[in-house]
Amino acid sequence: MIIILKKIFLRVLYASLTSTTIALLILFIGKIFKDKLTPRFHHILWLLVLIRLLMPFAPESNLSIFNLLPGSKDSISLVRP
Repeated sequence: MIIILKKIFLRVLYASLTSTTIALLILFIGKIFKDKLTPRFHHILWLLVLIRLLMPFAPESNLSIFNLLPGSKDSISLVRP
């Protein structure tokens, strides 16, 4: 039981870290482009963060900045070995 809770916690932590990274990236983009972003595009960008927070699993990609995180290549499975 403890192992399953630990794995669930790690999934939630990883999802939170990736969402925080995306949010910081959106804030950075907002500072760079200031008045050039339309409100619609601004809302679409923040929708990406909301989607990431709601998704328990993220699609895998070789071109992700999150591959730089230690242990990001390890799969976290809820099934006991």
